[in-house]
This record gives sequence, structure tokens and C-alpha cells, in this order.
Amino acid sequence: MKKLLHFTAVVLLIAGCEEPPKVEPIQPRKVITHTIQKPTSVIERNFSGVTQASDSVDFGFEVSGRIQSISAVKGRHYKKDEILAKLDPTSYQTEFNRATADALKASEELKRVQQLFENQNASRSQFDSAVAAQQNAQANLKKAQKSLTDCVLKMPYTGFIAEVLKDSQQVVNPGEPVFRVRGEGTTELEIGIPANIIESIKVGDETQVKLSAKPNTIFEGKITEIATQSSEDTTYAVTIALDSKGVQLREGLDGEATLTLPHPGGSVIVVPAVSVIGSPSGDQSIWLVEPIPESNPPLARVKSLVVKTGALRKNGYIEVLEGASPGQVIISRGVHRVEDGMNVKIESK
Repeated sequence: MKKLLHFTAVVLLIAGCEEPPKVEPIQPRKVITHTIQKPTSVIERNFSGVTQASDSVDFGFEVSGRIQSISAVKGRHYKKDEILAKLDPTSYQTEFNRATADALKASEELKRVQQLFENQNASRSQFDSAVAAQQNAQANLKKAQKSLTDCVLKMPYTGFIAEVLKDSQQVVNPGEPVFRVRGEGTTELEIGIPANIIESIKVGDETQVKLSAKPNTIFEGKITEIATQSSEDTTYAVTIALDSKGVQLREGLDGEATLTLPHPGGSVIVVPAVSVIGSPSGDQSIWLVEPIPESNPPLARVKSLVVKTGALRKNGYIEVLEGASPGQVIISRGVHRVEDGMNVKIESK
């Protein structure tokens, strides 16, 4: 029994001499910060529109008739005066033949009357009538010749066939569009600008445009025309000329132009949208980072700031209307891993 007690005492003595386990110090969380810059007085807004050619035109035959053939193909390039389509020329050829015969007859008659008049065997009025008849016959011949020529439709200028609007064997009236053609000029984007900001833009303003057909390309643009009257939807048509960068752009493409406009509220602070925290009550806040003097290693303390935000910017920033000041350092990454009053370590981006 005495041996057992002695052994137990030795065990307890040894156990009591062991060092307590070490407690590792809590490492401050690492965060990435953003320094609030001076307020900006401009805002970017996006406006949608559709592309069009600066020299696009619908055109057709100058005479009526049945379309005999269409040789033009949509999307193909044609040089000026290349043949695109023809009308059935039968009736116009008949009229031309008749006008040619009438002109020849009138010329022969004028020649005969002129000889008689010179020999004083025809009156002055007879001679004048022969001259008028010959001139009228020549005018009719010229008109018939033009109508016959107009049965052939040619490319008005070098460019592309944007649309073929009619089919062979269809009857068309003078001026009725058969083709839509576009030249090799500038592609434009037409957008609608609301009346409340139309005075904020002017001809010559530069913009950037993205097209649905070219989502990875940004085209530089310049405003070339601003409508003086609003449309039915109370917006003003604004035309933007695009630098196509050598890319052939079609008409009718959906596009979006980004315009830089004066901010309606004057100067405003912007911060990364990811730095703003929302709460169930609807309040919004940011984490202010304040350096702790003489801390080693350098640390900072987190403080919550309630803010009032405005519009979300396209570049991932959001407007802060109240609660923040230029020069303040705030957390931009790691906002959901800190608490008010917590010490943090600032990491470089």
C-alpha cells in the first residue's frame, strides 16, 4: 500500500512539472484597400441604337414595267454602272422604233418645206410648222430612247447591295425601290437622347461603341449630327460616325454608345461597388481603415461608416452621395471577413 501511494505521488509530481500548452497569437486578417479619390463631375451613360450606312439609299427603275431579270445578289460588291436588273423592254422598244421613224419623217418634211420656202413656194407659217414638228419629233425620240435605256438598272455608285426588295416578274412603278445599296463610306449608329440631357452633348463629342455582332471590339465614334426636333418618343436622334477599323459593318446591327456627360448632381465621390455592404434594414456602409500608431508589424483598425449611395457606374464603381471623403482608405476586398474594431493587416493588390 505504501509503495502504491509513493508511485502515485511521483506521477503527480512529474505531471505537475510539465509546461502548459502554448497558445498561438491570433493573426490579424489581411485585407486589400482602396483610397477614395477626389470627386468626379462626369458620369457615363449608355444609349442603344442601330447601325446604318452614311450613304445608304433605296432606289429603283425610273419607268414602270415587269422585271425581266435580277442579276444583283445581296451582300455582293459592285462597281458604279454595273448592271443590277432589267425590265421587259418590249413596249419601250416599240415606242422607240415609232419615235425614230417619226423623227426621220419630220426631218425629211422639214428639208422639203425648207427648199420650197427658199424658192418662195411655201409660206413662212408652213416653214415654222415644219420646224416645230421636227423639234417635237426629236424630243419624243429622246424621251423614248431614255425610257428604253431606263429599262436597265445600274449601280449608282461603287458599294454593296444591302437588300434586294423585289423579285423577277414583279411589276413596279417608277421610283418604287428595288434595291437598297450602300457605298463604301462611314458606318453610323443612330441613338435616341432624352430631352433633359440633349443640351449636354454637341457635334464633335467623342464616344465609344460596342456592337452585338462584335462583342469583343470597341469602336471609336464621333457625334456628327443632332436632330433639332424630337421624335414621337420624345427623344432626339443623334448620329455617331464610327471608325470601323477596316471591318465591314452591316446595317441594322444593334449597338450601344457610351457618352460622358456632366453629372446632374455636380461632383460626386465614387468607390468600388464591392466595398459597399448592405444590411437587412436597407442601410449601407463601408469599412474605414485607420492605421494604428507604432504597431509592429504595421496594423490598422477597422471602423464602420454608414453611407448613402447613388448610381452604379459601368466600370464597377458606385456613387457615394454622403458619408465618405476623399483621401479615406477603405477595404475593397475582404469586407465580409472583418468586424467593427478589428485589427487588420493591409496587403498590396
